[in-house]
Amino acid sequence: MRVLGLGVGVVVLVVVWVAAAVAIIACGRSRTVAAVGVTVAAAVFSLILLLLPQHPTPHQPITEEVVIDHLFIPRVVIVLILGLSALAAFGSIIGDWTEPILAKPLKKVKL
Repeated sequence: MRVLGLGVGVVVLVVVWVAAAVAIIACGRSRTVAAVGVTVAAAVFSLILLLLPQHPTPHQPITEEVVIDHLFIPRVVIVLILGLSALAAFGSIIGDWTEPILAKPLKKVKL
C-alpha cells in the first residue's frame, strides 16, 4: 500500500516525528525535561520501527497501471476562470466598500 507514493513505514515515521515536534513546541521553554523525554521516545520508537523486518517474503514485482486524465487541461482552465472571476468580484466589493460617503450639508438655522 502506498500513500502519496511513499510506503506506510515512511508515513508512520513522519507522523511520529511531527507529533514529537508538536509536543516539543507545546512544552515550550519551561519544561525542557519533557521535551527531551518526547525526543528520546520518538527516537526509540523510530529505531524500533526501522529494526523490524520489512518483508517476510521476497518482493513481487509491482506492475502499476498508468492512468491518464484527459480532462486535466479543461479542469485547469475552469479553475483559472473561476479564480479570476472570484478576484474580480472581490475587487468590486472592495471598491464598493471603500467608496466615500460624503455628509450632506445641514440647512442653516436662523437664530
